[in-house]
Amino acid sequence: MRKVVALFLDGGTWTVIEPLLKDGKLPNLNKLIKKGTRTTLKSTIPPLTSFVWPSLLTGKSAGNHKIYSFYSLDEKNTLKLNQKTTEGDKFLWDFLTEKGIKSIFLDIPITYPPKELDGIMISYKPPSLQSDFTHPKDYKTNLLKHFPDFSISINYRSGESEKDQANFFEEICSFTESRFRLIDYLLENEKWDLFITDFMFTDIVQHWFWKNMDESHPYYEKNASSDYIPRIYQRIDAFIGEIGKKLPKETVYIVASDHGFGPYFQDINVNKWLQDQGYLVFKKNTSIFKILSKKIGVTPSNISRLMLKLKLGILFKHLSPKFMHTVTNKFSLTYDNIDMSKTIAYSHGYCGQIYLNKKLLGDRCEKIRQEIINKLLLIKDPIYNKPLIVKVWSKEELYPGPKNEGLPDIIINMQDFSYGCSSKLTFKSNELFSKPITLKSGDHKLNGFFVISGEGIKKGSFPSIEAVDFLPTMLYLYGLDIPKYLDGKPKNELFEKNFKPIKR
Repeated sequence: MRKVVALFLDGGTWTVIEPLLKDGKLPNLNKLIKKGTRTTLKSTIPPLTSFVWPSLLTGKSAGNHKIYSFYSLDEKNTLKLNQKTTEGDKFLWDFLTEKGIKSIFLDIPITYPPKELDGIMISYKPPSLQSDFTHPKDYKTNLLKHFPDFSISINYRSGESEKDQANFFEEICSFTESRFRLIDYLLENEKWDLFITDFMFTDIVQHWFWKNMDESHPYYEKNASSDYIPRIYQRIDAFIGEIGKKLPKETVYIVASDHGFGPYFQDINVNKWLQDQGYLVFKKNTSIFKILSKKIGVTPSNISRLMLKLKLGILFKHLSPKFMHTVTNKFSLTYDNIDMSKTIAYSHGYCGQIYLNKKLLGDRCEKIRQEIINKLLLIKDPIYNKPLIVKVWSKEELYPGPKNEGLPDIIINMQDFSYGCSSKLTFKSNELFSKPITLKSGDHKLNGFFVISGEGIKKGSFPSIEAVDFLPTMLYLYGLDIPKYLDGKPKNELFEKNFKPIKR
């Protein structure tokens, strides 16, 4: 049975890849492009990791799979981590398992807890190494035996000095190399037909160092870190070449990204704007300590930046997310402090998504939604003094389907997603605009990249592929039946007319 290897460079973008190809610095990716097809992968709107991966792996949009964010609010307005996929959705591993196709899924978002499949799954960002994060369950013993230094993710945060940046990049490189060793081990020692992984290191390095590479960035700063992004791409390219020598020539290679990448400018506190406009009201019994903290600037944003300035970013590696969340909730305003009996609208989500309080508004929902949209369009970009919001959608427009009830009512695009909020913090700053809470200067964009090469694959280029097209295209690759209920369509145009599906 022909093997399929799918390597996702999280946040990979033609913006970085094209110049490197031109300079001959990605020779192995260039070989795959010349032997196969290249195109743009159009991500979800917004291009959130928590949103796009369910779309990639189910072939359905959020209106049909409901998985939108890593975090959500329960009926008591308490923040909770989404760790379960919705019932009834079939993912790529389910289709493959039904046909006896063995697969290995490594570091793929939304795979904790690990799912049952014919093969191996090593979950993305489990709570700890003590948790059961592999399938089969006992595979964790084998994993930690061969890789005792196995790490879940990169937790260190860079400061502003070049030394801090260098130390952070060194940790990224160390993590990268450890994952390459693990992948090499899995490919050589386990039985598999499909291997798929997501290289998170491209996403991390671009978040932190985009302004050091991009001369058009308003905060461009050339220094020793200016080549960190190209170096990560080049190291991945070398790895592509290394594994390519060990696998059969008829192997089908997919090298792609879940979303693109580009500049990030500032954070925006949409809940502050909603409060200023009279749409959001806090409970009268909200502690005076929290209110005073907000007024004098003791906010999560300022505290985080102070820690990084004092070179205390290493603490983020040793303090658990649960501990940090508990401490933050003690001094800052949370969703639990919002008076939902008087609040018309509130924002929750990384891209400033807005939810309407339907119980309070009743049949006034549509009128109020349009009113809020009209006011949002008047906000000016503080850097270029032009309209901040370039596009607004309703959930019905973006996410039609039976599972869209709990999705945001207003979705906004702020300067090509160059401004953002927080998935966890209600009020991270006492200002409308503030510097990024983590010093990041790059963020997710809609257009990623997609390369497919191998036996039966056409040579050339293709207009684009949607995120929801990935699953049906994989089913076509394996000659499996493609359900009519999918939102995506198989991209048959990627394959030669005499293409023979992979069958066991």
